[in-house]
Amino acid sequence: MKKIALILAVSCIALLSACGNGDKKENEIKLVPSEYDLSKSGLSMVVSAPSEPIVENTAAGIYNLKCSNEFQIDIVEGEGNVEQIKKDIAGNEVNKFQRYVEEEDNALLYESKILDSEFHFYFILKAGKTTYEIQDKKGDKIYTEEQAMAMFDAAKKFRVIETATVVKE
Repeated sequence: MKKIALILAVSCIALLSACGNGDKKENEIKLVPSEYDLSKSGLSMVVSAPSEPIVENTAAGIYNLKCSNEFQIDIVEGEGNVEQIKKDIAGNEVNKFQRYVEEEDNALLYESKILDSEFHFYFILKAGKTTYEIQDKKGDKIYTEEQAMAMFDAAKKFRVIETATVVKE
């Protein structure tokens, strides 16, 4: 009986030490984004996010989506002008532009720096006559490249829910 208990104890210790060693990034759990309908929150949109977002509609008409401190997105109806955003980024004397990580016709992922590097994204979603500007929430959190990339990739999957028009005969 003592031998069995000793073998079990040694096995448990070996198993626990094997789990604790290794690269921390290999042990992290990656959450696969799911889709969430935000129409109950007043935004006719389906979004891709790692968990169901808490949605807040500000007085300025900005929808704040928050899943965690690492996943916070703002959505607002706007012009959707990538060239103007580039000028704004380049002209920021405080948060200085460093480089574009990704650059597309309707989207940017870029690095800027105040004291340390931070990453931001901007994405344009057009649906009919409406244009949405989707970007990371500024000010509350400094995002790493991986966090900004996760939000950027999720934003590319957002889609507007088309409302059916009833035609009277």
